[in-house]
Amino acid sequence: MTGTVHVTTLVAADPDRCFRAFVERTELWWRREPRFRFRTDGPPGTLVLQAREGGQVLERLDDGTESVRGEVLAFEPPARLRFRWQVRDAATEVEVRFEREGEGTRVSVTHSGLGELGPADKNLFGIRWGELLLAMRRLA
Repeated sequence: MTGTVHVTTLVAADPDRCFRAFVERTELWWRREPRFRFRTDGPPGTLVLQAREGGQVLERLDDGTESVRGEVLAFEPPARLRFRWQVRDAATEVEVRFEREGEGTRVSVTHSGLGELGPADKNLFGIRWGELLLAMRRLA
């Protein structure tokens, strides 16, 4: 897949806590503004990851509406998560790694398959993943 962004942050928590925060507490760190959503119409919502290989990646709106946006391809707590994520007409992939570093954890997101979306969208994904990781870091 072409068109890749890579974003990393250090978190003052162990890999297990970081992994659980990323997967189980998404509604607390995923931004609810329209620019972080798959659809900009309707009520605010969040990303939901079904915590298993083969699980769905969902957008859940506050009115209870759910839309399937991808599939969990690898679920390896507390080290790695990989999922397919449909962005408009592009099937992209996101891999998140949780690696112990000193007293904390390096959390790295690699989002690939963004080449079809163009350079402006690729840059926006890099910026947005950076913002999301900062929010997750504060939670963990």
